[in-house]
Amino acid sequence: MYAAIIISHFFILICCFYCYCKILNLNDLFLRSRILFTLSALIIACGLCFIHSMIYPVAMFLVLFVFYIFITLFTKTDWSTSLNATIISIAMSLVSFTISSFVFSTLVFFMYSYININNLVVIKLLNGFLQYFIIHIPFQFKRLKKGMPFLYELQLNNIGTCISLLILICYITASISNTTENNYLPFIIPLFLIFPCALLLISWWRAIITKNYRRKLQQFEMQKLKNELVQKEQEISRLLENNKALAQIIHRDNKLIPAMELAVNTFLQNRNTLSPQQLKEQGFALAAHLQEMTKERQFILNDYQTDGQPLASTGICAVDAVLQLMYQRALQEQIDYTLRIAENIKTTAMQSLSEEDFSHLLADLIENAFIAMSDVPDKKILINLGRMGNHLSVEISDNGQPFLPEIFQDFGLKAHTTHAGNGGSGIGLMDIWKLKKKYRASLVITEYAPGTYSYTKQISLIFDAKKHYIIQTYRRRELGQIRFRDDLYIFPY
Repeated sequence: MYAAIIISHFFILICCFYCYCKILNLNDLFLRSRILFTLSALIIACGLCFIHSMIYPVAMFLVLFVFYIFITLFTKTDWSTSLNATIISIAMSLVSFTISSFVFSTLVFFMYSYININNLVVIKLLNGFLQYFIIHIPFQFKRLKKGMPFLYELQLNNIGTCISLLILICYITASISNTTENNYLPFIIPLFLIFPCALLLISWWRAIITKNYRRKLQQFEMQKLKNELVQKEQEISRLLENNKALAQIIHRDNKLIPAMELAVNTFLQNRNTLSPQQLKEQGFALAAHLQEMTKERQFILNDYQTDGQPLASTGICAVDAVLQLMYQRALQEQIDYTLRIAENIKTTAMQSLSEEDFSHLLADLIENAFIAMSDVPDKKILINLGRMGNHLSVEISDNGQPFLPEIFQDFGLKAHTTHAGNGGSGIGLMDIWKLKKKYRASLVITEYAPGTYSYTKQISLIFDAKKHYIIQTYRRRELGQIRFRDDLYIFPY
């Protein structure tokens, strides 16, 4: 009897340790300390075995308290965050215990005539292993496998903790219910209430993750808009400086040109009274002065004319060559080609990916944008090489045709092309995905509603090692009608 109780508490505790580390994203800690956790769970289970025989609710609350104190001190987690994680971990452990008990009992009931298991210890062991297997299932889903890192920001009075406490109450109520008079309702009702509570907990978990993704996406958009605003302000400052320089030239020329006209007329009038040597000296002086004025104005005008042109450099030879080549193509195809490069981008870029892969990525992205604009009369492309935080950000915006829904679904999985008649093979999109996967970059595709922006879409690759695949679009209803992958998140724009 005592051995069976110890085994039950042991598996509940070991599942609690696993859940705690997973939901706070402490995976390495669980792997390093699994032997310590196993021994701790066994010791605590043995200690609680004696209390169990007296008052079961006291035993459950002692499990909660002892586990909370031990895991908080061991992981050095904030007490409030640790309490949230502890309550949710124990609730999830009890849910897995309930499910495993239900499944195992059903199997034993139907297979009783074939397999006769009368040893309670063996039953508890088999049930415990099944429980440990079940507790791993939620964390196998891509959206949930990183746990609940948002718990670091939540207070104790959050919905998830309240649902977990309700699961604890249901479990304790079912455990202490009196079934001696063949009245099983006090046992069955709270026990089966655990299942809808578990579904509510999973739904809350998914909802919080989605909310956090949207918040981070908004922060990403705000940062991008701030960067664009800074670049616009810099361009405006340069234009204002050039306008000021031109205004000064005009102001000076209003006085210098009449003076030079008078000097030339005087020179011509005195040509008969001056010696050849004097004529030569005055002529050279006038010519030198005119040349100096021309050079000064030509230099300022050249600066004015080249502002906004794609003459910026990354300092990376292969990348600059690709950007220059694409600029020449843009001139030939009458594409409005705008290039923006953040200051000292070379260091950030070289820390993120190799020179060859960087040039390859830009060539594929710009080539795809050119192809998408092949049927557009007023072609525009914006290439922005900047930073998102401390990470390299490559953004390509164009006003070409939008992507087909099938491309979003099969991006990186199957080759697609929108120009098969021109020899397209879809290899460019596949190569972009391979580079995304190689460098664990995040891919964000933003689609703008017609008439709201100069461009129709933007493809962004952020080398932040988060591996996100996000689509922000005004066509969410249209795209929602087809089947999507687990790694794809779609948000309205």
